[in-house]
Amino acid sequence: MQRLAITIPANGMLLLASVSLCVYFLFSVGNRTVQLYQLKQEEAQLQAELRTLDQQRQSLLEERDQLLTGTYVEKIAREELNLIKHGETAVVVLPTKDAVVRMQEELRVEQHTAAPNPIRWWEWLFGS
Repeated sequence: MQRLAITIPANGMLLLASVSLCVYFLFSVGNRTVQLYQLKQEEAQLQAELRTLDQQRQSLLEERDQLLTGTYVEKIAREELNLIKHGETAVVVLPTKDAVVRMQEELRVEQHTAAPNPIRWWEWLFGS
């Protein structure tokens, strides 16, 4: 079997090495450029998230300051806890008899129109 010998001149080897090195550097620079672009995008996203979180923090601080004021505490005590100040008279409004009867009638109608209880059907069918 004969071998085919290929001879490459020194200038050709130098040219091949130079081209290979240039291609390597181009790919390397391209890769770094893509990484830099991705990092810039991530930085912009994190900056936007930071601004949003800062706004939330500021609104929470304002809410905390409002909660610490006496007027807000008094408002909650009066409206949600039904408390009164010392010396005030509480007034409780009771419904009229007609309103009570109407509410009881509506409750009965709701109970009759409610979905049937499957356990009751089972007991009715099988007498358990």
